Amino acid sequence: MKIKVLSLNIEHGGVLMDALVPFLQSVDADILLLQEIRSGKRHLPPTSRTLQYFSTLFDYPFVDFMPQYRDFDETDDGSSYNGIAVLSRFPILSARHNYFDYPYTEDYRDSFEQAQYHPAALQVVELNIGGDTVWAANVHGPWHLIGEAYTERRERMVQAIVAETAGKEKVIVAGDTNAKPHNPVFAELNHLNSVFGDSLRTTFNMQRKTLAGYAEAAVDIMWVSPAVKVLAKDCPQVAVSDHLPLWAELEV
Repeated sequence: MKIKVLSLNIEHGGVLMDALVPFLQSVDADILLLQEIRSGKRHLPPTSRTLQYFSTLFDYPFVDFMPQYRDFDETDDGSSYNGIAVLSRFPILSARHNYFDYPYTEDYRDSFEQAQYHPAALQVVELNIGGDTVWAANVHGPWHLIGEAYTERRERMVQAIVAETAGKEKVIVAGDTNAKPHNPVFAELNHLNSVFGDSLRTTFNMQRKTLAGYAEAAVDIMWVSPAVKVLAKDCPQVAVSDHLPLWAELEV
């Protein structure tokens, strides 16, 4: 069975919403793996309740949201939660939320100065796709300004991915790892195949980044198990976030 999967860090709930929504509609992916998505109460603006807003626009009947921290940046009452989410047209049979690094918190305040304390997360959902079980893992890795550097936090990220995916036949892993693809920690993912390999120079939209180093940082990554065949792939150069999206057509 052929499916299309898209992964994207949408930037603070979707700050470029007017461009983001038509782009997602045009790609028409079967599964969305999103980072920096927000879940909030109905009185909030769309960027503070992205999950609820998308439910009015897109046909994804199966959704799982994993909060990373309570967001006080957009509202004074803290009625929004920032995290990662899987939106799927296929049934989600189960979900696991792995806080392999810092746990969920209501104390973190999002800023460049505090980015090193940003909680990381790995969300794993079990999908029923045409009667087969497919595992989709959505990762938002620990922040570090040097993409090549080995850190214990990155090691914990990879160990969590291995623990959640090793031994499973059909696996898709994608997300914003905050690490470059040749970082030494990724050598441990030898049971998975990289969809994009070293083909990407960067996965950042440089129209929204000021530090030159981001132009050489392909931190958004997608892997699949050998039983999943890659039919097509792309990293569209579109200004829908501070990151660039990754999508792949897969045969599962």
